[in-house]
Parts: sequence; structure tokens; C-alpha cells
Amino acid sequence: MSYKEEYSYAENMDDDLLDEGIMVYNPKGDHVDDDSSFSTVSTNRKKRRKIFEDIKKIDKGYYKLERRDGFKKFSIEVYSGSTNPGAMIRDAVTGYKHSEHRVGTLNEHLYFKVKIATGEMPDAGSLFFDSPEQFERQFKTEVNQQIKEKWTNKCAEIRARNRQST
Repeated sequence: MSYKEEYSYAENMDDDLLDEGIMVYNPKGDHVDDDSSFSTVSTNRKKRRKIFEDIKKIDKGYYKLERRDGFKKFSIEVYSGSTNPGAMIRDAVTGYKHSEHRVGTLNEHLYFKVKIATGEMPDAGSLFFDSPEQFERQFKTEVNQQIKEKWTNKCAEIRARNRQST
């Protein structure tokens, strides 16, 4: 296809793209600006967000916890990991499953592990955070400094062991 054919093909597509809510830039220097495309983009975002929320609800390890900070209510979204030895460790914030790190191995101790014992998460396993600080940010709380130091020292020891074995 030559440049001229490609250019005329692109001109004919402009109307179809506007119908789909896509803003089109015309190489001739004309900028197509249609206010309806902005509302369509907003609608598409809402649809995508709704689909993403529905997918999270299907996930067996996903939980949305409600908390209060004084008079303010807030939600905490977390992903629970399995406690079965050999299961992949699941990041509590993103839901990502670490295939190289498994429950029951030394690598499990590289994560700040939390159990929620409020009854809000039936059949839930452990929550694996990258650090106590990540847990604090997610739950809007504070962890005792001694616990943080103990965890940091334990992680440093395990990382040193891992470097020696490789």
C-alpha cells in the first residue's frame, strides 16, 4: 500500500473512530475535537472499572475490608495467600503470585506476614506484605518498632544465606 492509499484510507476511518469515542488527529493540520468523544471516554472508563471490580469479586482470595479512622470510613483491598506448604506466595496489595517464593520455605520470611483475626475474612490465609511499612500504609496503622527491627534482621539473615548458596 502506498503512502497516498494509506493516507486516504486513514481519512475515511475518521468518522468511524469518532463514533467509537476516539479523538482523531488529522495529518493535514486539522484537529478534530468533538465534545461527545470526552463523555464516551469517561463512559468507557466506568465500564472498564466495573469489569475490573467484577473480576476482583470472582477472585477467591480478594477481600474488601471496611475500617473507621475516627469518624471517617475507608476501605482496604487485600489479596489473601494460601497457608499450604508449597503454595505460591501472593502479594497482599497487588494480588501477584510470586512463583519463585513459596509458603513453607525460607523465602517466606522475606515477607511481612499478617493474619486478620476479626472474622471479616473467612477461609482466608495469610497476607504477605513486602515490608511492615507497606502493611502500615495499606491498613493506616502503626507497627511496633521492635517488630520492625526483628523482621528487618531476619530478612537480612535470609538474604545473606541466599547469597551464600548461589
